[in-house]
Amino acid sequence: MSSLKYWVWLSSAKGIKADKIEKLINHFGSPENIYATKKADLAGLGILSKREEEALSDKRLDRADKILINCDRMHIRILTITDSDYPDRLKNIYAPPAVLYVCGQMPHFDDEVAVAVVGTRKATAYGRVAASELAYNLAKGGALVVSGMARGIDSAANMGAIRAGRPTVAVLGCGSDICYPRENRQLKLDIEATGATITEYPPGTEPYRENFPERNRIISGLCLATVVVEAPNRSGSLITADLANEQGRDVFVVPGNIDNAQYQGSNSLIKDGARLITSADDILSEYRELFPHKILSMPEKIVKDSVLSYEERTPVKAAYEKREEGTKTKEHKMPDGLSESGKKIFEALSHGEKHIDKLIEETGMTAGEMLSALTMLEIIKVVRQKPGKIFEIID
Repeated sequence: MSSLKYWVWLSSAKGIKADKIEKLINHFGSPENIYATKKADLAGLGILSKREEEALSDKRLDRADKILINCDRMHIRILTITDSDYPDRLKNIYAPPAVLYVCGQMPHFDDEVAVAVVGTRKATAYGRVAASELAYNLAKGGALVVSGMARGIDSAANMGAIRAGRPTVAVLGCGSDICYPRENRQLKLDIEATGATITEYPPGTEPYRENFPERNRIISGLCLATVVVEAPNRSGSLITADLANEQGRDVFVVPGNIDNAQYQGSNSLIKDGARLITSADDILSEYRELFPHKILSMPEKIVKDSVLSYEERTPVKAAYEKREEGTKTKEHKMPDGLSESGKKIFEALSHGEKHIDKLIEETGMTAGEMLSALTMLEIIKVVRQKPGKIFEIID
């Protein structure tokens, strides 16, 4: 029986967390030695709970055999912490995963300017576009964008990197054979075509809620930096930022409207010392000297309509555009002191609410210009954002 089988047996043993596995490996030297150890000897270590001792007393290897067969059938690579391709960055965090399951092309993370872009699942239009644009420019500038493929900010980040024509990585909170969320099936395939999906969970593992905080340590552990784009106070992305701090990695934050609860967590990170950024170059410049062969000159701004082109038209957007025809409008007086960009947006919205795509189309502004101007208009309470990436003038 191969050594890999024992790694799979150990890492998939019920209820045994990565920190306990690390201690056991440090003590016994290999999973084979752990497998050969009697229950009484395991109990004498003082490392495991009774339940964990019971789990490791189960010497059946049929589950490990099944996992190996499934991985071979589905072309899932199994990487152990002793393999040369296992990233040193990840190996040196607290409780590194003993085994990684990889679909696609595993990057050489130790040679990459890997940047995690994370945020809330319930993202605003501003947050989604900001994440997409930021990831696009990071990727064009030579960085490897890493995220979690979750709804909202994570998906937008992975999509942005793909639009840039660059590999991207998603770290999953489930087995490699499961797509979560389901609507990201095409995105998962696109990620794996040139980059990779990575997980510590064997095939068949469902996306249980408790998996995701554990998943976050891998996202931050693979990267030099974590960028939080949009996070309310209870967002899981704040956990990723905290883990990045603990791991000695950089933390950057995209600022948001101080009156918007969606950004309370993000803005608190800035208050606590995280670095505020407004462009990809703010991040890339930090690593240009260390990785001169990786970091490219800053790419030109994204052209009009490119930011959201990856995504399918949503039912909300389609319904809005259908409703927009023939809607009676109300006249609004333009406030004094607006910037030129602000005036363009106000004029576009003066005849009724509009989807952000429509605003970009009508004003001829780039996505970056649109985001900056909308944020300022929200701050000074001239416009407000509605569900479905729709904006309107505040009466």
